[in-house]
Amino acid sequence: LYGVPELAPRLSAPERVLPGQPFSVALEWDASAEAEVGSLLLEVNGAARRVFTREAGALALVGVPLGSPAGVWSIRATLLDGYGRSSVLERDLLVVAEPQEVEELNLSPAVLSVSTPEARSLEAQTMEAAYAQQDVSAQPLWDEPFILPLEGRSTSGFGAARRYAPGGNVSYHYGADLAAPQGTPVRATNRGQVLVAGFYPIKGGFIVVDHGAGVYSLYLHQSQVSVTVGQSVARGEIIGEVGTTGLSSGPHLHWEMRVYGEATDPLAWVGRQVP
Repeated sequence: LYGVPELAPRLSAPERVLPGQPFSVALEWDASAEAEVGSLLLEVNGAARRVFTREAGALALVGVPLGSPAGVWSIRATLLDGYGRSSVLERDLLVVAEPQEVEELNLSPAVLSVSTPEARSLEAQTMEAAYAQQDVSAQPLWDEPFILPLEGRSTSGFGAARRYAPGGNVSYHYGADLAAPQGTPVRATNRGQVLVAGFYPIKGGFIVVDHGAGVYSLYLHQSQVSVTVGQSVARGEIIGEVGTTGLSSGPHLHWEMRVYGEATDPLAWVGRQVP
């Protein structure tokens, strides 16, 4: 084909990440190019990733699962323009796993008593039903940087390896714990739509907000839930109040940010539109 230059896309991604770290893979091309994009396939570590388009480019959001071993992930983008010409871009991504000590929480039997098999099954089914509602082609609902849901004291960081009782199984902390007085307002970290709102045995006062593009924020242990399922919320809107409901030993907010179900470091989103 003569007279119509190829798109000549450019790929950008971090060189190294930690398990639990969210990151974005961006593709860009000349906005004035005459050729149009016919199809785009982006694969990270051999798995196809959903992309959302933006002016003269596309973006995919990725979360590295907690507990991932150290190694090299591949990133491969295959772009086909409207004339059938293909461009293939590849690069490597280093996943760095850092050893950490196991935090012994030693919660009382009374606190642990809420974590029954029935309660865990109920909450797992609730999350599965919430994720099943996602529109795989959805564009981001937000257009501003994410914010902290409240100003509180960090009591347990994201990704900590912990045991809830002596001799118990080791699990990871999927969010950030922010301690604050009972009744402190909890605000939506960004614009979105409420998928879950109610009280549950382990998560307590629990809210899930869908921000589009596979991004969700989760808010646990609240004393009050001030929104309803299906409600649209604005960035910074009050959605609940700090409490100590569910599996909790004191007033705090457990806050999570997930990308297509994978837990990612919430603080990596603060002050940014994408990590």
